[in-house]
Formats: sequence, structure tokens, C-alpha cells
Amino acid sequence: MANNRRPYIGHILHRSWDDEGQKIDGLSLICGQGIAAHLTKSEAYSFANDLVDAADKLPEPAPGRLQPVECPMQPAHQLTDATGATEEPLPATPAD
Repeated sequence: MANNRRPYIGHILHRSWDDEGQKIDGLSLICGQGIAAHLTKSEAYSFANDLVDAADKLPEPAPGRLQPVECPMQPAHQLTDATGATEEPLPATPAD
């Protein structure tokens, strides 16, 4: 049976890997099937910039098409600003 779900990046982990005896520190992008990519710090910054540039080119969604989703889970940590004042959590999305 074919899996029609799109692969997505579910986690980003700090990882080191070995390349012919040389330890390389970086990030692993984890998808449903395992490791999607290993990125060094400079590769991660470049990828993030490219991702933002690509997202900026997408059309805005039609009004009312995306609805906020209430998250039944309580946050594990309380958000605070730089002064220590409590902040409201951001609304959850379907990806959460």
C-alpha cells in the first residue's frame, strides 16, 4: 500500500557526524522516514535564508481559509518577555 503522506521535517536536532574521520558539528533535519539532511552551521543559515525567500514569494492565503486551532495541551513552560513579564502563548496551528 502506497503512503500518500508528504514527508515533512518534524524535528531539528543538534548532531555531530563523522566524515572520513573528521567530526562535523551541525544539525540533522528529521522527517518521518529518518534523517532528511545534515547541515553545518553555514549550510543551515543559507537554507533558512533560501526558505524565507521562497516563502515570501508564495501568495497570501485567501481570507478565512486558515483558521486558528485551539490546542488542548497546556504549555510546558511559561513565556516571558525580556523584563520577565508573562506573555500569552502563540496560537496553535494544525502542524502542532
